[in-house]
Amino acid sequence: MDFMERISRNVEKRRKKIRLSADRLSKKADISISTLVKIRRLETKDLKVSTFLALAKALDCSLDELVG
Repeated sequence: MDFMERISRNVEKRRKKIRLSADRLSKKADISISTLVKIRRLETKDLKVSTFLALAKALDCSLDELVG
């Protein structure tokens, strides 16, 4: 499993665990829903570090947990 596959899997797993909709997550992380969809569908390979940090904060987890 490559890096982006792990990110995608972990974002979805964490989002469902804390019962957060994709729309709410995008708003909480201040990223577009289209960016979130691209992450889920593995349609992007070059995300900014700030996007990773925003997702981790919005999902109330560490960056290590998100990329783990």
